Amino acid sequence: MTEPRNVLWSILGVLVVSTGCSRSPVTQAPPGQVALYRDVWGAPHVYAEREEDGYWGVGYTTAEDHLEGVLLRYLALKGELAKAFGSGPLSEQTGLRATTLPGRAIQDPVAADLEARRWRHLADARQNLPSLPEQVRLNLAAYIDGIQRYMSEHPERVPAWAPALEPALPLAISSLFMLASSAGTCQPAIATRVSHRPDSTGAGSALASAEPDGRIAASPLSGSNTWALPGRRMREGAAVFSSDSHGVIEDSYGTFLSPTRIRAGRLDAWLLDVPGAIMGLKGHSRHYGWGWAEGPRRPADCVKLETIAGQPRRYLYDGKPVEMTVEPYVIEVAGGEPVRGEFEYTSHNGVMSPVVHRSGSTVYAVSSTYSGRAGYAHVQFREMLLATNDAGMEKALEATEIYPANLIYAGSDGTINYIRPGRLPIRPAGSDGSTPVDGNTSAAAWLGIRKLAELLRAKNPAQGYLTNSNVSPDMMFAEPFFKAADYPADFAFQPGLTGTRELRSIDLLKGDRVFGFEDAIGVVGDAFVVNTDRWGPVIREVVSGERTSAPADSGFRRYLDTLTAFDGHFVPESRAALYHALMRIRLRAGDRAVAAAIEAAINTGKPLTPAQRAVLVSLVDSSHAAIGNDPRGGTRTFVDLFRIGRGGVGEPSRGFTLGPVSADRATDLQSFWAAIYTPPDSTGIRWSLGGTRHAFLVQLGPTVRSVSMAVFGASDEPRSPHYSDQSRLVGRGALHSNFFEPSELADSLVVTRILTTR
Repeated sequence: MTEPRNVLWSILGVLVVSTGCSRSPVTQAPPGQVALYRDVWGAPHVYAEREEDGYWGVGYTTAEDHLEGVLLRYLALKGELAKAFGSGPLSEQTGLRATTLPGRAIQDPVAADLEARRWRHLADARQNLPSLPEQVRLNLAAYIDGIQRYMSEHPERVPAWAPALEPALPLAISSLFMLASSAGTCQPAIATRVSHRPDSTGAGSALASAEPDGRIAASPLSGSNTWALPGRRMREGAAVFSSDSHGVIEDSYGTFLSPTRIRAGRLDAWLLDVPGAIMGLKGHSRHYGWGWAEGPRRPADCVKLETIAGQPRRYLYDGKPVEMTVEPYVIEVAGGEPVRGEFEYTSHNGVMSPVVHRSGSTVYAVSSTYSGRAGYAHVQFREMLLATNDAGMEKALEATEIYPANLIYAGSDGTINYIRPGRLPIRPAGSDGSTPVDGNTSAAAWLGIRKLAELLRAKNPAQGYLTNSNVSPDMMFAEPFFKAADYPADFAFQPGLTGTRELRSIDLLKGDRVFGFEDAIGVVGDAFVVNTDRWGPVIREVVSGERTSAPADSGFRRYLDTLTAFDGHFVPESRAALYHALMRIRLRAGDRAVAAAIEAAINTGKPLTPAQRAVLVSLVDSSHAAIGNDPRGGTRTFVDLFRIGRGGVGEPSRGFTLGPVSADRATDLQSFWAAIYTPPDSTGIRWSLGGTRHAFLVQLGPTVRSVSMAVFGASDEPRSPHYSDQSRLVGRGALHSNFFEPSELADSLVVTRILTTR
């Protein structure tokens, strides 16, 4: 299911050697140089003998593909958006390629700048950088040098607002990620919404659901699939791992994730990172592959305290007065007056805890285990990339500095593993992180940070698979493996928290079936929505039962036959998928409570009430009328109205997502291959602009088999042929080779360059 080599890469303004389809040796450049290769999908491959030269090459190719987005993200982390663009929404700025997706453009640059500075992402990165291992520092400096080299060679692509670059900026991105799940800790306890907004400052957003008219409803980093099968479940005898990040495919910073193949020094990996971060957030080495799924966790406390009367920046702690740390700020605003003020921080649990809300003498602050630790995740990810065996990976994970979500990884030894590896505080009895703690006493202070051995984990479970699609750990298997009662309350189990994606993945992976690599690719692109196949029999029974005679309209009978035969797979060629999707959108566009009750009843096999039966009959009639009034309504399939692409590209899409219509997960409607669509445009087409954005699958055998799909393309440069060329793979659920092995790349080279790094 891989795409033949039929697209050539063109480089703008750079002298290149095009090797076409002829075989060419793939080698690592000597010290002081880097070999930059491009495959037929435009993905960069960076080969160098020295690690830092490889990072220089990654910086250079990142600038080629994502320059404006990287610079804008860095500008946001420096807290200088308002200085460059003023106080209005960025989508209105002349010359900025900010997208116009609903809710995706940065609406308030001043607010974004304030939050970026309040959480000290860049300040902490600058402070911590000198203490990082020398090789990490060399790599970061080289990465920034590579970006700057490209900018100096292509001044026409450098915007006037481009910020000054520095090696601490990639570390600031990782700080943003690590703190993302902490920032909203006090939200439930305060009346005014004052949360840190990751999508305003660069972390991106993932999609959990959509409104019935297709409007995107987002929450920070909330969606993904990740799963693994051990070697014993694969015909090839080698473990497979897959990760599929969900969210808005493109925001103001461009595409959320971008791939790079790097072979430099001891690094031998395929990385899937936020452009500008270069940390190894997802991807694989020759020995391990890993990825994440969002889920409940509590790495921070909301601290509530009372200040001393008449002294708003002093409070008592165990009876002794404590002065808050105060940091003044000035947010410059283009075309307006500067915004001046002071950030306040309490001192709790040994970390600077930003004050996020005040109500009279009551103060709310967030105390996070990740505060002040910018850059340490970079060090741990590098150790994971260098691990060659179980002992090496365990040693890397012991640092517990990385993202605190659900991590699944697989190894070349055939093993599969699950862990929530982040920094989890040891809380005193009676404190579980779910409610504010008393900040005037040490009674609620942390007792330390949990060691790796104390964290939630599973290695080679007897079930023979691992999968997590943003669910509580006790919902990861058909039969519970973890039990909430066995763990402290702050491990944040949410029994019953599941969804159709997790149910589908369990159904696909459970049992004794032995998979081949192609079978695993089929799992990645699975477009079935659990419970939708229940609707056909119910609709037929209700329509026939509520009518005194069969409709005379033969067109209606054909429509009903097609609709009720729907098998639950939202794929381009399916007419039934089109009919079902439009019917469900129409149902939710009406009374939400009525829609929720009908969906929950059908999905769980409960009988409909007479009133619900009447609504369903009316829904079928009105949906048919809408189809019948369309000149092509009787011949169209899913592909005709559900598409994907950008820059004028419109390819067949697959998958369907509306999410729960209420708090009841029984109304969940999400395919494993996630796709959220816009309202119809002037031609009636709904565009997939959210959901799966960059899926990958790797088999870690003697020869690494690595495939992926960026649902748009490898480049954010609109003039590139790889701006949206991979959109054509979506409808078929096809993945293309990442050409991980040098011999594969040698047969698929389009561009070869050798550049001097210094």
